[in-house]
Amino acid sequence: MTCHNLCPMEENKKKFKVVTLGCRTNQYESQAYSDQLKSLGFIEASESDDAEVCIVNTCTVTHSADSSSRHAIRELARKYPGAKLVVTGCLAESHPEQIRGIEGVAAVVPNAKKEELLNIVFPEEQWPEFSIQQFDGHTRAFVKVQDGCNSFCTYCVIPYVRGRSRSRTIEDVENEVRGLVENGYKEIV
Repeated sequence: MTCHNLCPMEENKKKFKVVTLGCRTNQYESQAYSDQLKSLGFIEASESDDAEVCIVNTCTVTHSADSSSRHAIRELARKYPGAKLVVTGCLAESHPEQIRGIEGVAAVVPNAKKEELLNIVFPEEQWPEFSIQQFDGHTRAFVKVQDGCNSFCTYCVIPYVRGRSRSRTIEDVENEVRGLVENGYKEIV
C-alpha cells in the first residue's frame, strides 16, 4: 500500500524538520537527529505539514553563514509557529543570547551538549544513541570521528565554538561503519 499526503497512518505521527547549515560535521549531526526522531516514530514534515519539533544546526564560519543561519531560524519560526524550535551549532555557541532573542526559539543547545539535544528538549522520552544508520540523499555516508580543533589559527573560529580536539572511540566508529555497510553503503568518508 502506498501512502500519500493524507495517509491516515502518517496523519497521526509526530512530524519534524531539521535544517542544516555549514560543514559535513553538521550534516552528520543533523542526520543523527533525524535517525533518532525516526526511531521513535516521527516522520519528516513535508512543505504542507505542521511540525512538532524543528532543529536548526547553525554555522558561523563567515558573516554570510551567520546571516543564513538567522534567516533559517526565522523562516522555520514563521512556517511552523506551533513547533518546538531548537537551535544548536556554531552560531548558537558563539551568540546564544542573540539566538534566544529570536521570536519562536524554544531552546538553544550548545555544541558540547549536541549529542544530548533530544534528551534535553524531550526528557520524558528514551532516545537511542546519537549515531547514524543512513545518510539521507547521499550515496556515501559521512562518519564523525573527531570534533574540535587545537590549532587556534588566527582566521578560524572553530576551536572557540567546537572546543578542543576530541575523538570518538575506535569501537564506536567501527560499530557505526558496520551498521552503515549493513544498510548498503559502499563508500564511507
